[in-house]
Amino acid sequence: MSAPENYSRTVGNLQGALQAMAKEFNNSDLSMPRMLVFLEVAQRGEMTHIELSRALGYPKATISRNVVLLSRLGLLTNYEYDDDRRYRTIALTKRGQSALNRILNHLSVKGGDNNVD
Repeated sequence: MSAPENYSRTVGNLQGALQAMAKEFNNSDLSMPRMLVFLEVAQRGEMTHIELSRALGYPKATISRNVVLLSRLGLLTNYEYDDDRRYRTIALTKRGQSALNRILNHLSVKGGDNNVD
């Protein structure tokens, strides 16, 4: 497969993944911070608001606002530690994991790889 053909396929798959993400987020103001919060939690697993803020470089208020929306959509869970209510832990829900799997399916290239040389 030629580079332009592979590039076109990869870009098409990325477009499909972003469209799938918009669908999973109910097309509710799909902002870059919101996508990054979801993907960071998906990549790292359970983490606190502070860890997420440091990882993404966003203020805690931005993280909290996006976590609340993603929690309302059923994609993330957001709970307090029993022994210290100042800390909140964020993780993917089962619905969030299913959504991630559907999004990632759009990045798969059948009969080849996603590398663009």
